[in-house]
Amino acid sequence: MNRIRVVGLGVQGIEQLTLAGLRQLREAEAVLHLVDPAVDVRELTDRPTESLHALYLAGVRDHDDFGRLLGRILDRARSDGDIAVLLPGDPRLGVTVVQQLQRLADAGELTLHVEPGVSHFTTTVNNLGIDPLERGTLVVDAHRLLLFQQLPNPAFNTFVYHVDGADQAELLQRLLLRAYAAEHPACLVEAGPAADGTSAVAWGRVGSLCELLANVPFASPLYLPAAVPHRVDRAVLALLTPFRSEPAEPATW
Repeated sequence: MNRIRVVGLGVQGIEQLTLAGLRQLREAEAVLHLVDPAVDVRELTDRPTESLHALYLAGVRDHDDFGRLLGRILDRARSDGDIAVLLPGDPRLGVTVVQQLQRLADAGELTLHVEPGVSHFTTTVNNLGIDPLERGTLVVDAHRLLLFQQLPNPAFNTFVYHVDGADQAELLQRLLLRAYAAEHPACLVEAGPAADGTSAVAWGRVGSLCELLANVPFASPLYLPAAVPHRVDRAVLALLTPFRSEPAEPATW
């Protein structure tokens, strides 16, 4: 059965590639990649390499791009038997082709191994200095929010990915104003030259979201920090509050 090894490179180039990922690249018969051209994949393996950049075309439907990428990956898997595919970030976060490969693997049509990488989300929360579990975090695609007209819960930190164009930004602003005050802060985060891989490039307000998102790269998430909740369940709060026992009485003999 054909084997495909998908490897995450991380967001800062070769220095974030794990040893486990490097082993996967070197064990495969060929390495396909969709990483920054500045990364010389030939330094990582002595196996044949192939860039997939020519198949990823700007200005066309995502469905068409994904179809070309998937087709080429499957063609090479059939011809070489065991290939690696090197992708930026973490292959499990926002990479449609990997989910398509997973469905084929679940159907028994190929063997799939996915080696995680440092994701843009990981470097973003590191750059912002937050723990995504402390206040709770919602990570969502903008298309899903708009398609289902789903309001985020302001009590949680929220990251909205894939805000695509001015028209969608206006629709998103209208939706978010149903959940947040116009003065609620919003932060645009994008990949940058910082040592941890991201830079918080701009702060704004939900009420002026269209201005903030005017020149948003597609990969840049919008961060909405959690607001103070208006109410909590007191019974649950009592269960979560650490029990404070009374001081023990001195022992008597």
